[in-house]
Amino acid sequence: MRSLSIVANEQSHGPVLHLLEKDGWDKPKVASYCYRAAIDKVFESAPWVNKDRRYRYRQYIFPWSNLTDEERTQLEDEKGPGSWRDEITPSSPLIFPKTFEPNTSLGIRIQGEIAGWNITGMYEPDTLLYGSYFVRKHFRNAGMPIALLLESLKRQQASGIVNVIWFAAAENKMVKLYDRIFGPRISSRNAVYTVNKRL
Repeated sequence: MRSLSIVANEQSHGPVLHLLEKDGWDKPKVASYCYRAAIDKVFESAPWVNKDRRYRYRQYIFPWSNLTDEERTQLEDEKGPGSWRDEITPSSPLIFPKTFEPNTSLGIRIQGEIAGWNITGMYEPDTLLYGSYFVRKHFRNAGMPIALLLESLKRQQASGIVNVIWFAAAENKMVKLYDRIFGPRISSRNAVYTVNKRL
């Protein structure tokens, strides 16, 4: 089995997807969505995205570069209920082993537990990829996800990195939230199709 991923706009790339299907590839399926936005526009998108606001848990945020070797090993070995691997669409803390962007890649540590992370990497010279964003279930309703994301966004803007790009799995409930909150500010939203061919 051979797999291929294509970032495409259905209207403009429809013929290409059709040609793949005629060439023996399975029918393309939407695996995720790719979003792009300008960082300044993101701060205009909703009341909570305000660079001057302060949120609970801010004092627990730390640079991901300060993750200890012991903590990294624990995350690598983590399994079972409550694990980040137990999610429907896991957001791996190991996505950028050495190449994460150090200023905007952040974690949250509470009483010795790594409660969440937002790990970023440079996608293009002026574009930051938000590659892995995760908060453990028992902290999600306490304002931690917003505090973590906002801190990365603020640091990105202060660093002069002007664009944001991120991917969301098609089955991820956050897709509807992104479309509703960021919709007017998104530069582009393209589907990422996965196609397979039996060899």
